[in-house]
Formats: sequence, structure tokens, C-alpha cells
Amino acid sequence: MSAHDYAMNFKAQGASTQLVQRSLQDAFYIRSHIIRSIQALLNKPNEIYSEAAVLLIGHLFVTEALEGNLKAVEAHTDGLRRILHALGGVENLGNWPLANIYS
Repeated sequence: MSAHDYAMNFKAQGASTQLVQRSLQDAFYIRSHIIRSIQALLNKPNEIYSEAAVLLIGHLFVTEALEGNLKAVEAHTDGLRRILHALGGVENLGNWPLANIYS
């Protein structure tokens, strides 16, 4: 379900137009901020291989999956696989919180 679909659902439940508009603006702001953060990491090859990058891409993956954007899901899956492979796999994440989640 897209951010727009969620907002329309809130409106159908009686939320004000102003609240619905703010919800959409917040969703787009957060997504654009995450994309800019990932783009900044891509310009720093040593930093793209970080837990922050994995978490940011993971967030986009989930968002795109919920919205049914399969092309984006495939792209994020590919990016995550490449980063995890470069890091030696999930088992080599060490003390990252991700290691505790996926171990």
C-alpha cells in the first residue's frame, strides 16, 4: 500500500484534509532524505559498506515492497546482496545490531 493509499485510508476514517496532506508530505520527505543519504554514501566507497547503508537500503526495500514496486525491490535486494557479500556475508557483521537480528 502506497503512502497515498494510507493517507486516503486515514481520510476515509475521518481524518482532516490537513492531516492527510501532512502525512503525505512527511512520507515523501522521509523517503527523499533516505535516498539522498544513500546517494551520499555511494560517493564514499568505504562508507557504503556500513551498517548505516544496509539499514537505509533495508528501509527502502520494505517501503517499496509494501507499495508493490517490484522493480525497486529487486534493485534494493541486489544492492543489499552486493554490500553483504563485500562484507563477507551476514555472519561477518560482528557486533552490528544487524548481526543479532539475522543470526
